[in-house]
Amino acid sequence: MHRLLLIVPALLSGVAALAQTPAAPKSPVPLTLFAGLGRGIYTNDGWPGTLATVGLQRPFAANSLFSIQPQIGFFQADKAARDPDKNPGEQYAAFMVDGALAVRTSRHPERLALRVALGPGLVAGRVTNLTRYPGQYLNRDGSVTVLTAPEYHTDHLLKPTAYWGIGMDIVLENHFYLAGGIESRTYSYFPGDLLSAHLRLGYQLR
Repeated sequence: MHRLLLIVPALLSGVAALAQTPAAPKSPVPLTLFAGLGRGIYTNDGWPGTLATVGLQRPFAANSLFSIQPQIGFFQADKAARDPDKNPGEQYAAFMVDGALAVRTSRHPERLALRVALGPGLVAGRVTNLTRYPGQYLNRDGSVTVLTAPEYHTDHLLKPTAYWGIGMDIVLENHFYLAGGIESRTYSYFPGDLLSAHLRLGYQLR
């Protein structure tokens, strides 16, 4: 009994010492801010244009393969009539918001790896198409309309989209983010109303 009474205080003191031992600090969850620039195509009419985006990436944990990737962007079709079927007055311009869940094939950001992102989005903009060329047009009532200039019609867009992107990325010198890939935004035609290829530069905060 006497030995048991001596052992109990020793055990209690050991448990107290373990409880007071500071836990190992958790690795900080990095936050990456990026800006992207690329070329794309409005597939409905086959018009090429320029796409610019800004966004962020934040993994669920310090070494998680999964992350959230919200971003906003703007696309504008080229005004020059590079396509022989495109009239200079025809235009497409749209703002977009994407909220994607991304997965990376490596837990180590300093290693070049494949990155795939999927999620919903929203596009808001307008598209202007040529409806009639200059000339004379016979109306249903028998009258004649004479056009001396091309006639255009503008449709305003506000549509939900399905977003996907695939590419490669890496973090250099523990902070500098570099990525490249392709993206698609679909609201009416598969595989995408807006298809683009981009290059992204960013900075990772820890």
